[in-house]
Amino acid sequence: ISVLKDLITKEATARKISLKPQVDVKPETFPRFLELIHPKLAFQHALTQQVRMVEPLREVQLQEGETKFLAPELQIVLQHATEIQQQFELQPQRLAFLH
Repeated sequence: ISVLKDLITKEATARKISLKPQVDVKPETFPRFLELIHPKLAFQHALTQQVRMVEPLREVQLQEGETKFLAPELQIVLQHATEIQQQFELQPQRLAFLH
């Protein structure tokens, strides 16, 4: 909302129009907002955790050759390591959007 307010104020100033925008945010909007943003933040957090595991898992794979002894979640991270790293590269843009 503040971004929109700043944009409108900037455009009005450029056109020499005087504005005093007022915003009335209802308290019940915050729980809904948090409900909507939580899955996106949880995804970004999980992605960060997975990226931290990629290199150590690759080392294990190189040393051991076999990775069947790893937990299924770790095997999935190892199998999708390239995709995880590509997703992680987009993370700054996604976090900037959420901010």
